[in-house]
Amino acid sequence: MKSLMDRRTFFAGMTGLSGTLWIAPWVRAAEGLASKPMPRRVLGRTKQEVSMLGLGTAPMGHAYVGEEIAVPAIHAALDQGINYIDTALIYDDAQAYVGKVTPTRRDEMFLITKTWADTWEKAEESLTSSLKVLRTDHVDLCHIHCIGALDPKKVIGERGCLAYLLNAKEKGLTRFVGMTGHNRISYFPEVLNTGEIDVMMVVLNFVDCHLYDFHNALVPLAKKHSTAVVAMKVFGGRGKEGQPTPWGQYRRPGPSQMPKDLLQDALRYALSMDGVDIALTGVYNGQEIVQNAGWAKEFKPLTAEEMKSLEEKGKQMSADWGTRFGEPV
Repeated sequence: MKSLMDRRTFFAGMTGLSGTLWIAPWVRAAEGLASKPMPRRVLGRTKQEVSMLGLGTAPMGHAYVGEEIAVPAIHAALDQGINYIDTALIYDDAQAYVGKVTPTRRDEMFLITKTWADTWEKAEESLTSSLKVLRTDHVDLCHIHCIGALDPKKVIGERGCLAYLLNAKEKGLTRFVGMTGHNRISYFPEVLNTGEIDVMMVVLNFVDCHLYDFHNALVPLAKKHSTAVVAMKVFGGRGKEGQPTPWGQYRRPGPSQMPKDLLQDALRYALSMDGVDIALTGVYNGQEIVQNAGWAKEFKPLTAEEMKSLEEKGKQMSADWGTRFGEPV
């Protein structure tokens, strides 16, 4: 494994001064955090110990940040003890960035991809493509992507996406099968009740609990099946295109919906929710990774009073956020 010190060479010459090695401030911060352990949790019935904080690669992929930003960021996540690495075929360049890291650090990853498909054939094409780009012979988890945008009956049918993924599981192409979704909560139970879903990833934050109530509607059912629950959109997702990120870049998509002063509270909220195993945060760069890793490493569960206070604040914010992911149920 290369150390953070070794990867400083990624930042040589960024000042434009010939012969000068400039070290990004987040790299120095990462070095200070690296000795602190990242808390781990057991991921439901998979029995796998994974980092309490997962790395979401969608923002980097959609923003086309380039290898010079994305690859050091993924290395930084692994250096911080984040082994839960989430990506997908539809995240533009994200899988290619991860594929630059897997040849040397695959054994440090619990690697996830997704297939946005309802049929066997489409799912097979998707996973085959992902494995090639990720430069690995298997993933640890493959999700059925965006259940709310699919026909659940097709998904669980004889030649559906789920049947293919279970076949892929038998062949060793994926170790576990999951599903994700942002909306149409009513589409989920039919798939969950097959008893074949190892991990479920859904929108969970203190604002969207008033708009998309996955926690009350689905988490108890998931736990009935010993299905792990991963919180996503912890910071509310990204805003409109063309807006500046918290770090001053103009990228696609924009900054987190969540105000900057509430980001740490939002992560604590997700990790404190009953039935939630881990939280996933999408990032643009290593700076965001170091920030989030630091918060995870000093995590303390919210009290019942603190959670209630955040939910009250979230109710006020929910009118502004709106049902931006589509129909709630």
